[in-house]
Amino acid sequence: MLDAKYELIRAEQQVYSLQKEEAKLELRLADLRRGQAFLWDIKELNKQYLEHRQTHPKEMEEYGASSLPALLLETRCVLGVEDQLKKINDRLEKRLQEIGE
Repeated sequence: MLDAKYELIRAEQQVYSLQKEEAKLELRLADLRRGQAFLWDIKELNKQYLEHRQTHPKEMEEYGASSLPALLLETRCVLGVEDQLKKINDRLEKRLQEIGE
């Protein structure tokens, strides 16, 4: 009788462990499905963007608040060019001063 009781307790613990494992796996599967749907949506969005760019090649791109990272990259390029132009301007002013003296 005691052996049957211990076996029942062990089986219940195993069932609990398996249910816990199943819940984790179901959660992981749901996460993977959401991730797959997200990647598919990104792929479709990229496809639509490329199609739009092909049909409207001369249209200037406009950035909104939602594309802040793209704006930051573009700003970095503009600031780099501005710095280069400032250095060139400083050199030209120095040469003009040397010539004027």
